[in-house]
Amino acid sequence: MKKVLFATTALVATAGVAAADVEWSGSAGAGIFYDADNTGDTDTDYDGTGVGMYNFVNLQATLSGETENGLTFGGSVGVDVGRDFDTGDFEFDGDEDGTAGFDSLFISGAFGTITFDHNGVDNLYDDDFDAHDIMYAYDVSGFSVALTYDVQADSGAGELWSMMLGYDMDGISASLAIDDSDDVNVELAYDVTSEVTVGLGYDTGAGEAHSGNDYSTDLSVDYDDGTFAVGAMVDSDENYEVSFGYSMDGLDLGVAVFNDESANETDYTLTGSYDLGGGLSVIGGYDNDESAHTNGSVWYLGAAMSF
Repeated sequence: MKKVLFATTALVATAGVAAADVEWSGSAGAGIFYDADNTGDTDTDYDGTGVGMYNFVNLQATLSGETENGLTFGGSVGVDVGRDFDTGDFEFDGDEDGTAGFDSLFISGAFGTITFDHNGVDNLYDDDFDAHDIMYAYDVSGFSVALTYDVQADSGAGELWSMMLGYDMDGISASLAIDDSDDVNVELAYDVTSEVTVGLGYDTGAGEAHSGNDYSTDLSVDYDDGTFAVGAMVDSDENYEVSFGYSMDGLDLGVAVFNDESANETDYTLTGSYDLGGGLSVIGGYDNDESAHTNGSVWYLGAAMSF
């Protein structure tokens, strides 16, 4: 997202503060969509069983500052208004009431970075779970460590903490993620060339969702030369994913095919966008994932704007 410096102001007038900035940015979208499965929406203009309309605006304020001794700090606040459609998940999210939403606050220095966000910090083992409150992260010479914790112990799922160790140097990357569910995820990747990457994953929790195994492993190969991108992944539960992408002169096209062996189904997603310049793009997508959309497919067509 392109960001425009809208205002610069001294937020704190006290010893040790060198500068503080407020940076504004925005995004918006409008279009039509079809979702035969979204029966939970109660909006009078959309009964959740057919074609609907979306239009929304997001305004984001990013605050940042630095002390005279080198500490940096900041946070962000966003306001959403309108009717939101999530083009990433192909889901109609309903009406936004315009209430300001707090994202996070951070303090960073030679000691690392501490982030505060009540019930908004991702579990490092499973990023679908984001009810932790605080995170500490530190990296040096290609090595990194991160810890999260649910201070108020109100996660509701029992995972009160998580940790990730990482390494990234000379074309080799590796990570180890755990939490107090006793599950472990290990990811390894190697850049064979500047365009080709191979990866290997091991997860003690993922297999149970498919075949009932105590673990799941996956092997992936990705190619990306800036114009064409191809990716393939297969796991030990015989599920696979294949994706194709094309990007040139403002045009981006993507096709992804997913096979779920346990459900005996193959789904696919089509996406496309064309950049008209100045922050305006035409976008569209189609998804027939039966596990996510029980009653049928979902599509959308509209415009995306960034400011």
